[in-house]
Amino acid sequence: MAEQKNPARPRSNSITSTLVKTLHALDLCTSKKLAVCADHGPLRPLMMLLELSGHGISWLGGCFLALYLTTSIPMKVVLFNLLLALFVDLANIALLKSVFRRPRPMYNKDDMFATVHLDKYSFPSGHATRAATVSCLLLTHLNLSLLIRICVAVWGILVGFSRVMLGRHHISDVGCGFFVGYVQFILVEKIWFTRDVILQFPTMEYLFL
Repeated sequence: MAEQKNPARPRSNSITSTLVKTLHALDLCTSKKLAVCADHGPLRPLMMLLELSGHGISWLGGCFLALYLTTSIPMKVVLFNLLLALFVDLANIALLKSVFRRPRPMYNKDDMFATVHLDKYSFPSGHATRAATVSCLLLTHLNLSLLIRICVAVWGILVGFSRVMLGRHHISDVGCGFFVGYVQFILVEKIWFTRDVILQFPTMEYLFL
C-alpha cells in the first residue's frame, strides 16, 4: 500500500514559518522606531547613564568595594552571592552571544564603554540579563523601603528599555535577556551560599573578621 502523505503538515509548517517571519520583521521595525537615541537626542545622555549603571564592570567593582567597606555579616553574604550571580551572568552571556552571533542593529553607534570582542553581538542583551538578576536578588534579600523597592524595579526595566532606545539591541534581545536574567536569579537562589559555607572556601575568613 502506498504511503499516504499528510497534507496538513506542509500547511502547518508554512503557517509557522510565516508567523516567525512576521514576528521577526515586527521586532526589527519596532526596535528601529524606538531607537530615538541611537545617534542623538535630548534623552541620549540619560540613556548612556543607564547603560553605565547596568555595566558589568560597574557592578563587579561596586560589589567588591561594598564587601570591603561593610561590617554587616548578612550584607556580606548577600554581596558574596551577588558577585557569584554576576560571574554566572558574564559566563552565560559570553556563551549565548558566541552561539547565536546576532549582529547589533546597523543603526547602533559604536561608542559603548569597555567592550570586548563578543560585545559586537546582540543576542541576548547582557545589560537586560544583569538588570533582571540584580533587581530580583536585591528585592528578595534586602530589607528596603517601598520607595526604594519601586526605584530598583523601575531601574531594571529602564536599563532594558534604554538598550532599545540607544539602538544597541532589538526588542527581542532585551525580552530574552530579562528571561535569562530571571532564570539566573532562580539558579543563584537554589545554590545560595550561607556564611558557614562561604567560610569553607580558602582565604574567605577575612570577609567576616
